[in-house]
Amino acid sequence: MEDVASKLSVRLTEFFESEEIERLGRESGFIQRRGTLTADGFVKVLMFPDFDGHDRSLTDIVSCLYLEHSQTITKQALDQRFTSRSVLFLKKLLEKFLKEMLPNESKLEQFLHFNSVRIKDSTCFQLPPAYAALYPGSGGSGSKAMIRIQFEYDFKSGTIYDLSSHAFNEQDQIDSKSVSENIQPKDLLIRDLGYINQTYIKAIDKASAYYLNRPGSPVGMYEQVKNGKFKQLDYSKIMEMMKAGNINTIEKDVYLSKEKDIKTRLVIELLPEEEYEKRVRKIKQEAQKKGRNVSEDRLVRARLNLFITNIPKEMLALDKLRDLYRLRWQVELIFKTWKSFSKVHETRPMKIERFNTNLYAKFLLILMNWKILWDALMWHWESNGILVSLIKFYKRLVSRQKEISKTITLAAEEFKNEILKLLTLPKAMIELEKKKGKLSLLELILMQ
Repeated sequence: MEDVASKLSVRLTEFFESEEIERLGRESGFIQRRGTLTADGFVKVLMFPDFDGHDRSLTDIVSCLYLEHSQTITKQALDQRFTSRSVLFLKKLLEKFLKEMLPNESKLEQFLHFNSVRIKDSTCFQLPPAYAALYPGSGGSGSKAMIRIQFEYDFKSGTIYDLSSHAFNEQDQIDSKSVSENIQPKDLLIRDLGYINQTYIKAIDKASAYYLNRPGSPVGMYEQVKNGKFKQLDYSKIMEMMKAGNINTIEKDVYLSKEKDIKTRLVIELLPEEEYEKRVRKIKQEAQKKGRNVSEDRLVRARLNLFITNIPKEMLALDKLRDLYRLRWQVELIFKTWKSFSKVHETRPMKIERFNTNLYAKFLLILMNWKILWDALMWHWESNGILVSLIKFYKRLVSRQKEISKTITLAAEEFKNEILKLLTLPKAMIELEKKKGKLSLLELILMQ
């Protein structure tokens, strides 16, 4: 425990050392001459709010600069410092953190078949209408301005591959086309509905890596029948067959295009009636908002959960494949912590450069907390066999944010004591609880 806390405190205090931050401030053009406002003070006052409420006024920030960093600046002068250069400065600091502080040294070694288990998803939230030029929304009756945050991490090591902001209309499928640049052999990529197209699938196959996806509705599925001919899947017939035979899950070998050049495993799961009715209500509500009708085919598809993968059957059997996909739901918990505790979605109308600068500062705080959380998770797992709840630990971590913000700028020894407090939290305060009737995440990991 002492060793983990010591290493982490040294690395983080060195990263947030003022001289290095000042160097990046000059390199990005944010600091051009010696003045009352320092790059170090600017970053830390944005990262660590002096009260609960992440979207502070200029007066609030000016007051914090004076009280916490002994720096005097008017709110008008501060407003003028929020430019493309301040955005570039925070972005460079964020990139440096991703490169130097992540990946982590500790890994969950239970996933022996895979070099990494990469989980990706995006979260969206509304912005003030004035941001529509840079962050256009969904159009129509939807929000005029929305932002999409892409996040990808390795469940084995905690390595973060992507944390970036985009316009809402930069859909997940567009993002998936850029995935081929950093895929390594034996990587497993777990994605949701939007992240699938032929470019994505072919890139993973070519790299000798693996995918586990839920396919979106536009994806065609073909199966080979007698005489070598192919026919498109009829989900209505499949559903009736499964209901008649009281079958919950089936598996088929299918092709994903009319060219029949992409073969994959398709797992079809029949939803319970209660879950199906809940899904249909949601589909109809969304269609009504947009003034659209729901097709019969869409309602049939709503009764089925579909998963596609190129993981060989001998490597991962049908009953385990469905459970493995549950790991993707972890990213939903991560987004929840960002919104509940880091308030990443809260903003007030301000000029766009100030919004983007603040957003990167929030990202930097999220990454710092992620680093502390991951090291704590690994220590508890390796030392005690305890799987830490992301929500529980993040809540405790945020409750100590003010103390962390003060000690991280001081000697590593004082910051280390804060880390030790978090590592020694009683098991009942941080352990992930098992839901009745379901495999716990701990059991899911151990079965690999």
